[in-house]
Amino acid sequence: MKKKAEKIACTTVLAACILAGEAVPYNVFAAEATPAALAAAAENKATVSKISREKAISIAKSFVNVPEGYSNTQVALENDVYMGRAIWRIGWNRQAPDFGDITVTIDAQEGTVLNMWSWSREAEQSAGFPGKINDEQMVKDANELIQRFYPAYAGQVQLDKDSLENLKKRSSSPYVNNMLFFQRHKDGVPVAEQGIRMNYDKKGNLRGVDFMWNEFAFDNKNGIKSQQEISKAISESLRMEICYIPNLYGSGTKSKADIVYIPEGPLLPYFNANPITIDAKSGKQVNFLTGKNVDAAKEGRKPLSDKEETVPNTLNYGEAEAINRVKEVIPIEAGMEIRQKSYREDAFPNKRRVWDIFWENKDKRDESKSAMVDADTGEIIGYNSNAGFERKMRDPQAIKVNITQDQAREKAEAFVKKTVPARLGKLLGAQITPSLYQGDETKLLGYDVYFPRVEKGTRVINEGVNLTIDADTGQVTNYNLNWSNVEMPPIANVISEETAKKKYLSVLKTKLQYSTFPPYFDGNRAGQKTKDSKLVYAASFDNGKSPFGEPSYLNAKTGEWNQYGPRVVNNDKDKPAGDIANHWARKELEELIANNLLEVKDGKVNPDQKLTRAELIQLFQTASGNMPGYYGPEQKPAFVDVADDKDYYSAVQWAAQQRILEQNSKEFKPDAPATREFLSVLLIRALGYDKLASRGDLFELPFKDAAAIKRKGEVGLISRLHIVTGNKNNEFLPEQQITKAEAAVAIYHYIKTKEELGIRAGE
Repeated sequence: MKKKAEKIACTTVLAACILAGEAVPYNVFAAEATPAALAAAAENKATVSKISREKAISIAKSFVNVPEGYSNTQVALENDVYMGRAIWRIGWNRQAPDFGDITVTIDAQEGTVLNMWSWSREAEQSAGFPGKINDEQMVKDANELIQRFYPAYAGQVQLDKDSLENLKKRSSSPYVNNMLFFQRHKDGVPVAEQGIRMNYDKKGNLRGVDFMWNEFAFDNKNGIKSQQEISKAISESLRMEICYIPNLYGSGTKSKADIVYIPEGPLLPYFNANPITIDAKSGKQVNFLTGKNVDAAKEGRKPLSDKEETVPNTLNYGEAEAINRVKEVIPIEAGMEIRQKSYREDAFPNKRRVWDIFWENKDKRDESKSAMVDADTGEIIGYNSNAGFERKMRDPQAIKVNITQDQAREKAEAFVKKTVPARLGKLLGAQITPSLYQGDETKLLGYDVYFPRVEKGTRVINEGVNLTIDADTGQVTNYNLNWSNVEMPPIANVISEETAKKKYLSVLKTKLQYSTFPPYFDGNRAGQKTKDSKLVYAASFDNGKSPFGEPSYLNAKTGEWNQYGPRVVNNDKDKPAGDIANHWARKELEELIANNLLEVKDGKVNPDQKLTRAELIQLFQTASGNMPGYYGPEQKPAFVDVADDKDYYSAVQWAAQQRILEQNSKEFKPDAPATREFLSVLLIRALGYDKLASRGDLFELPFKDAAAIKRKGEVGLISRLHIVTGNKNNEFLPEQQITKAEAAVAIYHYIKTKEELGIRAGE
């Protein structure tokens, strides 16, 4: 009878929503919905939606231009627990062949546009150059949009100058975000992570807007220290830490980690280039995540064990052994059944064999567990449990705290000791950060725990063990072992800490700002609705002095700035190259430099340098704008004469895996001259036209030296596309060694051709 009543209640609410012409509230679909909950949802829908359906659609259409061919696919009123408010979500879609999506999210009570995002296949195409943009007009248009749609907030935001400078230096890569940020200010002081962010595609077209605005209790300015006092304090207290960084996506060799200097600070499970944050009143450094004194972050820098053991790598676990290993460490409750199990072989970040096991509760389908086991070491390398998480997200009142931070530390250490016992001598003590619902310190979901990896007494950035302890049950809900196999070279022949400190301070700037820190749960702040925003000085790289606008680190061996990730390393990128002013290829060279696709070092390009085959592949990989993969020593080299300790190793591996290089021979001959014919074959294969070029009889060779051309199809096609052409004497000169300028010009026309042909990234 009870179930029948619940069904009637549910049907009544659904029918009422449909008859009203509205979408069903989000929480009506909760699996554990009761008549009371459904009634509350219906009441909630009626009271919070001050903006009607028609008004929401009208706002969305006025905010974004919906091109011809798009159809309306979504009009939904949701009680969004992640945003903490009721929202309208309006969407449009365009089908094949020119796919596209537009979504606009609107506050259902105030009518404010919270988010807009648009995507299209055309905008995703990444082969071409961004071209010239009028940044002054973009800023003007952005200000007009703010005045029109955010008039109540327009007087409280200012354009962040760094975002404008980075926009001017934008990349042609689809993976790089081109952005203007209008930062929120309170009494002339910027508020961190608050304001209006506008995202643009490579052509300067607006593709997304994010409105970020929360209620804060702002600290007063009484007693804050001056900029000069803070700069002096940083100079006196700054200590540099030497670390390893396995820059897996960087350029050059991946077989060895880089030895680097970074500022001493919180031990983080990810790379952060400049985590220096100073309390504006005390002048002391604080953890930029928690706001607590940074001294606390130095605790736990002792390994979990005094012994360093060898990890076994020949266990050869089968399916049953992998399942039993999981059960030894992780509780599998009654009702949990294995729904899926599979075996795979990974190449990144390590070459390894993995068993994947997935359990699901037969009675509660929203409860599941999954684990990954290394078949060779017998270690659990990944684990996830979603039991209770969705329920907490749907109903924040269900969030309970029964576990203290110290208890979470004990449970995390016990779990790690059972899971990876042979690695304890290379894991530092637990670093703990609270995981809060909506940043609300009264609603603690769990504790995120990080055990940093050390090698030879030196910390390895980005690596170690990460796990989460549920604050209610004390169970481990997420776990990941992040441990690459790159070589950690000896710490020798490095610059001094004092030299590193001077180099770091020379590119540093400090800015007074309001920051909000979610404090650790202490149980005595219940009922507080407004977050405290604290005055701090945040240190960061000065765009006018720093070699990069992106995260960077100081190489401890060379004393040079390196870029973390796949972007080009240009130490003098803001200075014009001094050796191309009167060069015949100046236009193409400057275009590649401007788009961060050609390296400038010591103010020079060296355009007339004759290239070897290896140098050409490196140049082409850089200019392609694609993310290089990881090619470590455990992976089989594509050619016997390309060792993994060479700086061109990853470029050659990448080109071979992308089929840009032929592998008909075991040798690559990296030091051999890069000829015009070799360049032609390379570019044709990169375009994906190698099969077409194999029909050599289709393409005319109008050159005097046609008889000397071996790859007639590739040369005929590349010249027909006007990418590599003959000289004024009607000669192709297939065996002539190319210069860097000649290669750059050919690559420039290759990129333009790709864009004209509509070839997308990865095709």
